[in-house]
Amino acid sequence: MLRGVRILMLGCGSVGQGLLPLLFSKYSIDPSQLTIVSADEAGAEVATHFNVCYLVDPVTPDNCESLLSRYLKAGGVLLNLSVDVSSVALIAWCKAHDVLYLDTCVEPWRGGYANASDEPMKSTNAWLRREALELHSPGGPTAVIAHGMNPGLISHLLKEALVALACKMGVSSDKQMHALARELGVKVVHITERDTQDDGRPLVPGTFSNTWSSTGLYNEAYLQGAEIGWGTHEGNLPEGARTSEHGNSKTLCFEGRGDAKCLRSWTPSVGEQQGLLVTHHEVISISELLSTESYRPTVCYVYNPCQKARESLSILRKGQAVKEFKVMAADMLYGLDEVGVLLFHEKGALWHGSTLITAEARSLVPYNGATSLQVAAGVLGALAWMLEHPKKGVVEPEDMDSAYILEIARPYLGKVATFETSWRPGAHLEFGEFLVHESRPRDSASVRTVENVASGGYMKRSGQIVLWMLGIGLGVSVLSEKKSVEDLKQDEYASRQACMRDWGQSPANCRPVGGGSGGGGGGGRYQGPRYYWDRSTGRPVVVTESGAHVPVENAHPSGSPFSHSIESVKVGTITRGGFGHFGFRSGGG
Repeated sequence: MLRGVRILMLGCGSVGQGLLPLLFSKYSIDPSQLTIVSADEAGAEVATHFNVCYLVDPVTPDNCESLLSRYLKAGGVLLNLSVDVSSVALIAWCKAHDVLYLDTCVEPWRGGYANASDEPMKSTNAWLRREALELHSPGGPTAVIAHGMNPGLISHLLKEALVALACKMGVSSDKQMHALARELGVKVVHITERDTQDDGRPLVPGTFSNTWSSTGLYNEAYLQGAEIGWGTHEGNLPEGARTSEHGNSKTLCFEGRGDAKCLRSWTPSVGEQQGLLVTHHEVISISELLSTESYRPTVCYVYNPCQKARESLSILRKGQAVKEFKVMAADMLYGLDEVGVLLFHEKGALWHGSTLITAEARSLVPYNGATSLQVAAGVLGALAWMLEHPKKGVVEPEDMDSAYILEIARPYLGKVATFETSWRPGAHLEFGEFLVHESRPRDSASVRTVENVASGGYMKRSGQIVLWMLGIGLGVSVLSEKKSVEDLKQDEYASRQACMRDWGQSPANCRPVGGGSGGGGGGGRYQGPRYYWDRSTGRPVVVTESGAHVPVENAHPSGSPFSHSIESVKVGTITRGGFGHFGFRSGGG
């Protein structure tokens, strides 16, 4: 489908680098077909590995048209994975020159967020989205906007989640999504994300760092204000919010920074958590998908970013300047990214989404961490759909074939599963009940007792997760548990060598006490991971910062003069009692 087609990739950060091996494996393209133009050298090494032409030439309003004309012709494909380049300008050029277009976020030109003080609405995603959609013309070259993981695949997972909830409630799902959501009584939709990835290194002063795009997070969490879809069940508008209406949907745009508000939400790995209320394209497009004249749910993106990103935002709040934007190297990362859609209704809530561990991401596709592969999978699915539908004009994920795209993307998403919970923030599911009256999120995993629910590292709060679906159409299994109580330990050592001797020579398992490079007040001692003993196997099981329980093969912790117990942790075997045609049973005890 791409044989002989000229492809231009703008930007080659974490997502571009992660996408390259997917492109070559799925389409067997010749390197001469692809040119990468980037603002920096970040992806040059990966491009060299694939023998792809890599040019450092930042795209500006002055050189945009000449640059595109140099590398693209009619029938070509523009993959826009850049930041600070106007999506609207690129879409308009592609429309005029019969070139297919795909991006993961609708962006303005550099400065478009920071220089909007006189007209703040023009820096919102609602405004940028509307400008892009106005370029739609039926029969024009397809331009897919905002299609990575979220925005992107999350909208397809939303449709699966609604069908799963309908199945549970005994409601026919053979209707439009807004009618189905209304019949199911969905009042609030959260896109929840929890990123626990880290590279084990301290944040360098003056650096803004994260796991996917540090500039992208800076723009959406610091320069832009938060935006949410506003539900018809809500009362008075929150203070500092203004409305933007488009069709039946209504978006609230908050003044100030996007990291200034936090919401309570829920994810399967830790239960209740707090996250930043951040603006995202899918909040607006999902709100519009589910809206009628008389019904609309509240839609929010609640983001608990990785530790380094939280530290970076904290430094900005203190007024310290950022000198460098840096994305952590994929090959240094450990942890996971858990992202899904959470549907609140009158009787409870249902979460459906992807949990991808970084080690698995790297084993699936090189040059990837968990976040980059989730996004790259969304790009790959959207690209395949676009090549099959080249004359659809400007489209969003909600306009596309979800089953087709998820079939392509799902192999790269780790564990895609559905959970049901009874957690809710209050009786009415109104915005104010979710709102946290403090300025930064708390990572609930650091203060909760955790429980092992299944192999692969899923965690839950006791009594909260009552349903696990193994994919739409694969049946439903109810979990029951047999638990024991184990001591959760953490050993400290007089040297790194002693620590690594116990923990299989893995530097990631041995960190200086106090977090510094030389001990940070810990007297030069080093700390092993948190762990307990699995009595059935006689092996230690590490409890990671993400809450996963990971058996370790080559570790032999014998204790040390500094050993101490942290807390007791309940662990259990799982019995899956199935019902329906696809029910099954496994598990111990």
